[in-house]
Amino acid sequence: RIAVVFNATQQDIALAQPELMGTPLVLHPVQLHSADPRVRQARFDASNGIFHVPGRTTAVFVAVDAAAKPSVMNGKR
Repeated sequence: RIAVVFNATQQDIALAQPELMGTPLVLHPVQLHSADPRVRQARFDASNGIFHVPGRTTAVFVAVDAAAKPSVMNGKR
């Protein structure tokens, strides 16, 4: 499962998606380790289904089981 949130505004947003409550989504590992400190602030709160994304940021969230798999992008298999 993947969720992509585009925040084109200048303000940080809290986007409620109650249908995703309880879904174990985390920021994609590439973004989590990004040189961009703003994107690293993006998060998903599974207890209430709310995405928190900084202004002018696109954040990619993946299910925890998908995030744990090795990625071809970082050269690991």
